[in-house]
Amino acid sequence: MSRTSRYPEIIRPKRLGKGDRIALVATGSPFEREDFDRGVQVLISLGFEIKYHPLLFERNGYLAGSDEDRARLLAGALIDDEVQAVLCVRGGYGTLRMLGHIDASLFKTHPKIILGFSDVTALLNFAFDSGGLVTFHGPMLTGLPGLSDDGLRRFLDLLTRELPLIIAPSRREIIQKGRAQGRLMGGNLTTLVHLIDTPYETSWEGRILFVEECGEKLYRIDRLFTHLKLAGRLSKLAGLVLGQFTDGVEPEEVWKFAYQNLRDLDIPIVAGFPFGHGKENRAVPIGAMFRLDGYEGVLELAEPCLR
Repeated sequence: MSRTSRYPEIIRPKRLGKGDRIALVATGSPFEREDFDRGVQVLISLGFEIKYHPLLFERNGYLAGSDEDRARLLAGALIDDEVQAVLCVRGGYGTLRMLGHIDASLFKTHPKIILGFSDVTALLNFAFDSGGLVTFHGPMLTGLPGLSDDGLRRFLDLLTRELPLIIAPSRREIIQKGRAQGRLMGGNLTTLVHLIDTPYETSWEGRILFVEECGEKLYRIDRLFTHLKLAGRLSKLAGLVLGQFTDGVEPEEVWKFAYQNLRDLDIPIVAGFPFGHGKENRAVPIGAMFRLDGYEGVLELAEPCLR
């Protein structure tokens, strides 16, 4: 079965070059300064300059400062003409709380690469659905030191070069065969479910959805997928990609659950992709057009994601 999604206006941010400046922001939880410094050194070694505001290091309990301040720092990074990209320091929790403080028009008037994952899922999908800005789900600052040399190279290539993006995991599981084309959406499963019936819920119609999760038992993953199914969201999709499920469940358990409970969706479903909290966290553009081959287990970018 093949379905195609449409979006009226797509905004592709500029690709990065050597010497470009990356602004660092914290949309959710606070972080350790040592982890921050290690990540900064990785970016410098890749040839980038760094910029951040002193308020970045604020702490408000389990949050990296107040909702208003975190949103203000994001807006400041977007409108700063010296900055070419925005990288989140870490996830945790809190991005949902600041969505109401974000001026969505900035995604159209000051389009830049925005990169993060996990809790940042809310921001990435909101930026695309509200402003048409292609965003990037992938490693954050504190996760960069843990990437392999190949992982860093792929991270750099996606953001700086116009190369084909074809992802075919060596250990993949085809849950349901088929082919689909659609704009990519997704990220953290819990975060996506928490956005349902809010003003910031992403569009599901004709999309290829990818999901990942960390620290959740199988029954909780079952509950999240069941919520999406009962809410009528999964039936709108063109395809489904399962990323990494770590720290609480074995991948094979999730694959078995999908085989038993999701095949009635009549869309291609492929599992085992390197997106999420695992050792490898491939960066992918949210909002870009992709092709999903449910016979070969391949996800392929179908158009440029940067300009």
